[in-house]
Amino acid sequence: MALVIRPQHRDRFHSLLGEMHRLRRRVFVERLGWRIPGDDGVHEADDFDAGACLHLVTFAPDGRVAGCSRLTPSLEPNVTCNVLQAQIDKPLPRAEDIIEVSRLCVDHEMPEEVRREALKDLRLSQFELYRKHGWNKVLCVAYVRSMQPWIRAGGQVEIIGSPTTFPGDKEPSFAVLMAGTDEGDAVVERHVGRVGGRLLDPLVDPQLIHRFGDQRAA
Repeated sequence: MALVIRPQHRDRFHSLLGEMHRLRRRVFVERLGWRIPGDDGVHEADDFDAGACLHLVTFAPDGRVAGCSRLTPSLEPNVTCNVLQAQIDKPLPRAEDIIEVSRLCVDHEMPEEVRREALKDLRLSQFELYRKHGWNKVLCVAYVRSMQPWIRAGGQVEIIGSPTTFPGDKEPSFAVLMAGTDEGDAVVERHVGRVGGRLLDPLVDPQLIHRFGDQRAA
């Protein structure tokens, strides 16, 4: 299961978001060597975390944050279109049905089984959000190895521009627009499993704020 944190609920999940940002720094800065402006030595965050994005957080069996991702409507400011575009030699598309996804990661220090389940939870929960909001295409920057499972499952991947090696990266990546086929759900199920019932959404169940959020004095 993965919990979605929307902009209107961020103040209630301050501690959980702090744990998420610490995980992101361990993965992207310490492990992958990304050079990110504004790095404070503890958290990995940028201006887009305070914008229109939705954060997804999934958990290990012991309750720790095991993985996360960030989803931003492409018409809103987002890191791919507003920052990475400068290094991509073709214009990136923006539309109401396109969602930008960034900062997808799992805790590499956890056992492989936990990492695999966390990644599956994140992806299935993302697909639930896509359906709920009518997002039909995903804009992201991805490595070849990240695209291959989706292609094998029958999904469509449109590569935008030439490969780019970003500062700190050891291999090139591509800006891509990913979409399903006319088979829809069958593609998703071949890729990560059956969609439905994985997403924890406080808009549907407000008790999730009390379960996972910061406790406030009465």
